[in-house]
Amino acid sequence: MMRKSQFVSAATEERLKSFSNAEESSENEIDESSQQSRAGVSTTSGTSTNKHEATTSSSTEEELAKHETQQVFRLRMMVILVLMATAGAISYTVYRITDKAEADAFEAQFEGAAEKIIASFTQIIHMLGTASAIGVEMTAHSLNNAEKFPFVTLPNFERRAENARHMSGAMMVGLCPLVERHHFEAWDEYVAGDSSYWV
Repeated sequence: MMRKSQFVSAATEERLKSFSNAEESSENEIDESSQQSRAGVSTTSGTSTNKHEATTSSSTEEELAKHETQQVFRLRMMVILVLMATAGAISYTVYRITDKAEADAFEAQFEGAAEKIIASFTQIIHMLGTASAIGVEMTAHSLNNAEKFPFVTLPNFERRAENARHMSGAMMVGLCPLVERHHFEAWDEYVAGDSSYWV
């Protein structure tokens, strides 16, 4: 503590000495300038000292202004970087949330459409199976009775067709045999006979 106080008092004394020396020199300069002005001689020593002090203070102000400008520029750059990082983080978060939501919605929609297609396909297979059952019955009947197409009459066709229509959900079940040109006369006789009364 003692050394510190001694150091402070020594520094204070040196400052006081420098101030008193400055006052004495300024008084001497004033006396010299007054004497020279009396003698009619212009002096530039006082103005040069003032110019030197003004130049020193202006250079100090310029350095201070330059330093403050650099600090303001750094602060601006830091704020811009923080804003850019925040915007990037928010954009990435929104993208991830939106992407996940869209992927979930797409998967749900796809699964729903796939279930509908599978259900429809199963129903179509069931309808085709029901319709093909009549064809199988007609083929079996023609083989058992030694008949050839188109001259085949399935007994109780209307009941079997009604059952197939009901099971398949079709609006109508019909028989449309393909008759070639050279069978027209035979087909007319077959249709007019008693064995194909329902045709």
